Amino acid sequence: MKMWSFFLIIAFLVALPLLAQTVDTDAKIAKKSEPGMNVEELKQVSRLPEVVKDARDAGAEEEEIQSIVKGVKDKKLSADEGANTIKTMEENTRTGKSNKGISEFVFQQKANGVKGKELGQAIKKELQERHQIKKQERKNKEENEEEQKKQKIKKEQQTQKIRSQDEDYRTNAEPQKQEPIKKKVDEDKSESKTKKKDKK
Repeated sequence: MKMWSFFLIIAFLVALPLLAQTVDTDAKIAKKSEPGMNVEELKQVSRLPEVVKDARDAGAEEEEIQSIVKGVKDKKLSADEGANTIKTMEENTRTGKSNKGISEFVFQQKANGVKGKELGQAIKKELQERHQIKKQERKNKEENEEEQKKQKIKKEQQTQKIRSQDEDYRTNAEPQKQEPIKKKVDEDKSESKTKKKDKK
């Protein structure tokens, strides 16, 4: 990214004399340059590509990075605010936390008049609160799953107990049923023998 910045600066320096050749071009340059732009602002703008690269390397969400860069380009954020926001996103990502939707929060805060260090603090606070909420949601989900497991085990134990009782009942009931049947079969056999004897 440093190399990329270097090429941009060289391209700018080469293009600047060409633009200065006409009076019309001079007027356009005067319109484009801001009277309040100072050396610090230029340093922050030149810092932006490096901060973006670091955030990408950390794995920060690309859409959030692009949204912040576009905000700087569209003058919704100063270069310093944009760079600091992206730096905060990088740090947040490195701790394993998500930055999803943070750009919307940043623009909302900026629209409400929050800027500079206060904006940076608001961003950090928001990310921490989001992480705490997600942490609590995960904890609740784990507790819920644990409770469901306990209930499932309890239900399985009850089912097993009922099956066991049913098996015991069947085991105890079968010999009683077989005995009368066996007696009847024996009685039938003895009757048939008696009938055979009678016929003879």
